[in-house]
Amino acid sequence: MVRKISGKCSNTKFHHLKVNGDEVTDIPGIANSLAQTFCQNSSSQQCTQKFDSYRRQAENNWLSFKSKNLET
Repeated sequence: MVRKISGKCSNTKFHHLKVNGDEVTDIPGIANSLAQTFCQNSSSQQCTQKFDSYRRQAENNWLSFKSKNLET
């Protein structure tokens, strides 16, 4: 902590990530692996049919972003 305050800290090292038994150590590879995981987890394949039909219906509703800016 003292080194950080005095400005004598070394560059922060990034950590590796294990994906399917392989280690990913470069920043673009880690970012792509995380993005792929987020994509899979938020996919409609992870939802029940009931929720998926509700989601599709809700996404078709028009949203109004107009405001009179009277919020506190």
